[in-house]
Amino acid sequence: MLIPLRDLFSKTLMMLARGFGIPHLNFYSAPIMYERLGNILIGLGPRQVRRSLFQMRSSKDMKSGNHNNDNAPRRITRELLEMGLTNTKALEGWIYSFWKDEESFLGNSGGYAVVKKGTILSWCIGVYRSADRIEVGLETVEESRNQGFGMAVSKECINEFLSNGLTVDWHCDSANSPSLSIARKLGFKEILEYSIYQIDT
Repeated sequence: MLIPLRDLFSKTLMMLARGFGIPHLNFYSAPIMYERLGNILIGLGPRQVRRSLFQMRSSKDMKSGNHNNDNAPRRITRELLEMGLTNTKALEGWIYSFWKDEESFLGNSGGYAVVKKGTILSWCIGVYRSADRIEVGLETVEESRNQGFGMAVSKECINEFLSNGLTVDWHCDSANSPSLSIARKLGFKEILEYSIYQIDT
């Protein structure tokens, strides 16, 4: 049982992630199965990572602050994905990591991106969705960080989900200072810390 699962991770999931430029995969289980999950991943170089969960339930909780109009995010649409923009493949890697196809993403989730001179610089999308909750994921390409793009796309995306009556979850590594900073600046409430296994692709 362990070897087939390990082969699935190493020969399928890791290769797919690598093809889309996804640097690592996170694995989480219920506490009762956490040690067994670690045994399955042995040989793939797993490391334990502490994560933080933040949550926001109402747009009234979001802190004010306007983004620069030059950083104005654009809604992620089918048309945007078909424009041939630089970094489209990376954005699609995020989408297809969580959604079975473009229609599922656009119909049940959504997101925003900052685009400049034919290049997608940053994006925030809904990555998991239940009836009344959605988790968001944020990425800014390395050379475009610390310029306010992450804050701009996050605020636009989260505000839309809150306006639709959804509770928004924000997960990030506890050592990821930029992500922690954005969550707190937006007004998210920290709920808990937990552990996952992470492997590089």
